[in-house]
Amino acid sequence: MLELVGLDHIVLRTARLAPMLNFYCGVLGCVIERETSLDLGLTQLRAGAALIDACPDTRFILDHCGVPAIASGDLAFWREQLREISRRPNLACKISGIIAYAAGEITADTLRPVVEHAIDCFGWDRVVWGSDWPVCNLTRDLASWTRLLDEILSDCSEDELAALYHRNARSIYRLSIGRHNKNHTAS
Repeated sequence: MLELVGLDHIVLRTARLAPMLNFYCGVLGCVIERETSLDLGLTQLRAGAALIDACPDTRFILDHCGVPAIASGDLAFWREQLREISRRPNLACKISGIIAYAAGEITADTLRPVVEHAIDCFGWDRVVWGSDWPVCNLTRDLASWTRLLDEILSDCSEDELAALYHRNARSIYRLSIGRHNKNHTAS
């Protein structure tokens, strides 16, 4: 039996795209994230609030803090939407690769409002770190992203950092780490 552990992206490839988009976007609240050329015919959707609400026993993860418009500096709409969607207890937020959405000189202060708002909305028990490598290389490199995040989080407790960097990931992704993992056999 297949057990759905989580849902990140939905990719559609169908001859009847319009009715599928009507269902996923109109009924379930998904948002079109990316479309490929007609010869490939792939449409990638981001799970929406109605889908998250309809599946309370499924864990969902919002990648990249919901892709805020960091480059434009207009975070008002994103702040409001993030606050609203964060009310769902089965949704976690991945603080990943937001450096790719910034422009110009990127400092810790450029990214700080996004990181702090995401943590404020979701709390330390529903945030998880991600590199988004190699996509983060669009504006900087992975070392720059981690250095800036370390600067932003420099006043956080060891417990908060442990939650963000590994403890929440183990829980959210149901990971069992170590030699005594019953699903792993040594070869």
